[in-house]
Amino acid sequence: LDNGFKSIKLDVLGTNARAIKSYQKAGFNITSKFELNDETFYWMK
Repeated sequence: LDNGFKSIKLDVLGTNARAIKSYQKAGFNITSKFELNDETFYWMK
């Protein structure tokens, strides 16, 4: 990546299907998930 970054990690709300699909189209993959305050989040890298 530019600017010396080796990777980018995103925390995406599980109900935000539109964002997840957009990030996947850009090459991101879901690497894991976690629960917080009764909400599911996905880590994408």
